[in-house]
Amino acid sequence: MNTTTPATISKQIRALCQKIDPEYKPFYIEVKPDKNSIPHECFENVNLRVQKQGGSIQHGWVIWEWPTTYIEAEFHAIWVSPSGEFVDITPNDYGVNKILFLPDRDKTFTGQRVDNVRISLRNDPNIIEFLKTTEQVFSAVEKNDIKALRTLLSRKKELLDYLNGLSSKFGRNDPCFCGSGLKYKKCCGAL
Repeated sequence: MNTTTPATISKQIRALCQKIDPEYKPFYIEVKPDKNSIPHECFENVNLRVQKQGGSIQHGWVIWEWPTTYIEAEFHAIWVSPSGEFVDITPNDYGVNKILFLPDRDKTFTGQRVDNVRISLRNDPNIIEFLKTTEQVFSAVEKNDIKALRTLLSRKKELLDYLNGLSSKFGRNDPCFCGSGLKYKKCCGAL
């Protein structure tokens, strides 16, 4: 998988953010993992930091992109320092040192998992099926439906293999999928 922080805020990313919370705009913030932070436990990590150093928690969404394939928003929390600096203190799986973050004024973490919000970047039936299957996997896990989960995970792997092959076929000199009019290598591929 080639998921990363989006290089630019494309019209598709703006559309995704409008769908989630039309009042706020996404912005980039630094990732400075706390040495004691646990991967995938942003809410706990930020709450512990607030207890130790003050500041506050900001709930929202980190925006990820698999260039040419899809974008997704993952429910997330960042630390707001006492001086007002926004910092992501939770290590991520992608090795990035900045994230694109969209604050959410209404949603807070209640202990219940929240599924990601995803949008396909191309009208490819396999990408659309992959995203739908990913949603179904989340639902099956929540319902503890082991039988459905086995079938869904098998199909998801097949689709993921297809998507990995598709990404390698997209040329750096092709027009960028975001619609900017630039070559991919000069736009979203300039990571």
